[in-house]
Amino acid sequence: MKIAKLGIEDLDSDHDSFFDRSNQFLTQIKAQKNVTSTELKKMNSFFKNYLDSHFAKEEKIQQEFDYPYQSEHKRVHRILKDRVLELIANLDSQQVDANLIYDVYFEIIKLFEAHIYYIDQDIKKYIMS
Repeated sequence: MKIAKLGIEDLDSDHDSFFDRSNQFLTQIKAQKNVTSTELKKMNSFFKNYLDSHFAKEEKIQQEFDYPYQSEHKRVHRILKDRVLELIANLDSQQVDANLIYDVYFEIIKLFEAHIYYIDQDIKKYIMS
């Protein structure tokens, strides 16, 4: 998957790491058709940590460059984070059905793609001008 670059090295690197790790996980699920509860917990932890650290970086950069839509962007981050956490919470770590896990993580990845493509690209206009 090739995601549009923002031209902000730290954020682009985060995005690349996120999609690399996510795609590896989805590939593993497809190949093995099962996931251990330990693997699922690790991936859930990765997503939660990513949400906190990446969104904090992004919001700090917006503040540094006096991005005019900071409050709206922060609100979108909250909504995205809430949705991802809801999806993760719905996965019962005792029942690790590969198809369900695949569907949930595929949806999360698509949410992030849309966020980067439609929301984050607007930051680029203000920072790179």
